[in-house]
Amino acid sequence: MLYARELFAWLEPVLVLLLVLLVALVPGLLQAPARRAARVIRRLAARPRRALLVAFAFGAVGSAAVAAWVGLPQPRVSDELSYLLAADHFAHGRASAPTPPSPAHFETFFVLVRPRYASKYPPAQALSLGVGQALTGRPAVALWLSAGLLCALVFWGLRAWVSPPWALLGAFLVGLRIGVASYWSHSYWGGLVAAIGGALVWGAAARLTWPPDGARTPQTVPLRRLAKLGVLLGLGVVILANSRPLEGMVVALPAAALLAVWTFQQVRQHAHGAKRFGPVVAVAVPAALVLTIGAAAMLRYNLAVTGDALRLPYSVWEEQYATVPNVSGQPLRVIETPRPDTVTRFYDLLAEQYDPARRWLGVRAGAERLLRNGEFFWGVGLVLPALLALAFVPDARVRWAWAVIALLCAVQLVLRPWWPHYTAPVLLLLMAPAMVGLRQIWWFGPLPNPRVRRTGPSKVGESLVAGLVAISLLMLGPQLLERFRESGGWGHTRARIAADLGASEPADLVFVRYGANHHPAREWVFNGGDLATEPVLWVRDLGAAANRELAAAYPEHATWILEVDVAGQDRPTLKRYSPRVPVHSGARP
Repeated sequence: MLYARELFAWLEPVLVLLLVLLVALVPGLLQAPARRAARVIRRLAARPRRALLVAFAFGAVGSAAVAAWVGLPQPRVSDELSYLLAADHFAHGRASAPTPPSPAHFETFFVLVRPRYASKYPPAQALSLGVGQALTGRPAVALWLSAGLLCALVFWGLRAWVSPPWALLGAFLVGLRIGVASYWSHSYWGGLVAAIGGALVWGAAARLTWPPDGARTPQTVPLRRLAKLGVLLGLGVVILANSRPLEGMVVALPAAALLAVWTFQQVRQHAHGAKRFGPVVAVAVPAALVLTIGAAAMLRYNLAVTGDALRLPYSVWEEQYATVPNVSGQPLRVIETPRPDTVTRFYDLLAEQYDPARRWLGVRAGAERLLRNGEFFWGVGLVLPALLALAFVPDARVRWAWAVIALLCAVQLVLRPWWPHYTAPVLLLLMAPAMVGLRQIWWFGPLPNPRVRRTGPSKVGESLVAGLVAISLLMLGPQLLERFRESGGWGHTRARIAADLGASEPADLVFVRYGANHHPAREWVFNGGDLATEPVLWVRDLGAAANRELAAAYPEHATWILEVDVAGQDRPTLKRYSPRVPVHSGARP
């Protein structure tokens, strides 16, 4: 169970309803703590660099503290193990490895064994994990640093929509709802890196078009600052292209349209000036340079993995193994080459639920995805302010954010698989209308009007905002409970067996044999990047003859067989094994 707060889906709506009722009865219920908290936030946000550090520390230290409490994440989904394989490659300075001996033993989900041994996924998520592994030996460290960086970038980007105190509050809310305890920061499945890419793209585009302080116009921004924004813009596009390519393109194209409008305005306003192209060049040249370097690196990576600079590892794996397409409405594919039984069973299960004639997932499936998106990113506490901003705040910036959100959700309706981290590139834009709506609730009165003079926030607004922030803090509880529940899963069992085997010499070769009760998505056969030095190799049991050939390729390894989900056994059973003779007793749990 990986959706944040799913165990208590009923809790947040009840808390919000209770808050509204209490504030209706006692308007100033939370006014005093709200004002004290507002003073602290204003003081922290007064200096942007200090606020960036505070936001970074909140996400990084918070997620690390949760990991210290519940334990380091162990991979539970095949995607995570594939990312960790690529991270191991990157940590050792390579993109892939040669095809292993007897490759059929090593075939598994989302991992290529031909033409090279590598992950199928785009490299950005694995590259961040590889940096964490290379620096500290722990890929999880990259998750904590990414959580901190995301919170800092949310503060930086939101300043194009709201003032610094509200932007800092938005960074804290992202930390509470996503950065500190969600599966994004406590699994290797992704989300944080793609959200960072989206925040860079839209933070740079919005701050170019809508200056943060609202006083200076884009033309008066120093060229050095414009160049920095160009670098960040290009870097964000590169990250999106190498983390969530489809969703990243959907999010980046509207930003490109917005920048095209900005470019036209720059040229038109300086039509007769000698420096009319100065701001545009200051942004475009650094961005183009970063994009060129990123494109060259992408082509080089594809060449190192697939042998063809224009062929993505993702596409090669899908051609070799996947029968059910990722886009609804496409026909099922026929795979001629043999595949592992678990991969075949997995896609057979998907095929039973897949209707090639349906080009849309239907109203029910679409509504379910929208609700899950709203629950994960906003919850009831923030979806109401976001809708309020859309309905009642006449601001083009809010309409741009909602337009991109709607576009991405529409595209995702035709995708067969979906998880919250698929929506990660639009995180900053999800937070923008939510914070504009919270600001409106804080003032709780007529919409901004130059003829209406406000003397300060209302008691009702202060209490509601303070209560909604407190509810986000309380919802950390169910997230932490989910993290504790995950510690008893099969991924931790696999890690314990690997630790027991790897603690002694020689290295071990474990043949995995699945029983009839095995669910194909729980795949044990995954390995690191350097098969020659791995203390434990997990391989498929393909029968005595094939196993004998593989054992001959690793003569120094002790051989074992692991029986998983066999009838009559309540846990995996590890036994000594020789491919030349039948399995004998001497089981190790």
